[in-house]
Amino acid sequence: MLLAYTFDVGRLESALGDTPASQRLQIDFDERFGLRGYDLERSGYAPGETVRLMLYWLPLREADANYSSFVHIGQVNAPPLAQADKLHPGERAMREWWLPGRGYVYDLYEIVLPQDLPEGEYTILVGLYTCEGLPDGECGNGIRPAAVDDDGRALGDAVALTTITVQR
Repeated sequence: MLLAYTFDVGRLESALGDTPASQRLQIDFDERFGLRGYDLERSGYAPGETVRLMLYWLPLREADANYSSFVHIGQVNAPPLAQADKLHPGERAMREWWLPGRGYVYDLYEIVLPQDLPEGEYTILVGLYTCEGLPDGECGNGIRPAAVDDDGRALGDAVALTTITVQR
């Protein structure tokens, strides 16, 4: 069945629960932001190629701060080997624009893999952070909301979505 969607800048007006994501998820960050799915162009890459990843967020409650988002590629519990951060996921400030009941927020990331990235399997990790409330210049990794899955299991502050394979 073909579903009709209306795209706004960064927002997808659709029935809740009707995300067009090829990979559906039920992950909540701090009971404010739901990550409901993603699309990954493919799972195999060569060094220097661009990973295209679309995330589908669902605002659950009004935001108390403007969070930034990150996508890291690498190994779990290690510094990222490639990454993309966005000050405003979906190209809009969360506090002013991410409102419950207004549909999904879609968020495209294009991450260029380093030319010297060794062959292997790498994890794609996703999370949110804010520097609001922290002293200037002391953000570090910021304040990160904790994530839980649909069974209420704690996932930490960065969610492992999937893996990609890098081959020359």
